[in-house]
Amino acid sequence: MNRALAFQVLMLLALNTEAKDNSHKNIGSLEWTIFPLKDGRLRVNINNNLKMKLIVMVKSFEGKTIQQNYIGKRPVKTAINYDISELKDGDYEICIYSKRMMENKHFHIENISVQQHRLLSVR
Repeated sequence: MNRALAFQVLMLLALNTEAKDNSHKNIGSLEWTIFPLKDGRLRVNINNNLKMKLIVMVKSFEGKTIQQNYIGKRPVKTAINYDISELKDGDYEICIYSKRMMENKHFHIENISVQQHRLLSVR
């Protein structure tokens, strides 16, 4: 009977004990993507789990800041739509900055000429 009681006590202790790994702190993650919308805008989706403030910038390839937004340090999913219709053809980048990191993604704007079709009707 004593063995059964000792086994139950050990099982309760094992179930209530938390395993902690103090070798490194979880610094969180940053997941983000950019994609064009049908209306010609550029969308940036950001999943900020870094628990840090972020700055999101649209920059020309020459380094000129065109637009910037700030994101707080609470873990949230954010979507930013940028109107890029007034930008000239060329290469651009979206940059995300925090105290510890900088990430960027590139995009290219180019006008495509569409050939108009003639309408033919038979009477």
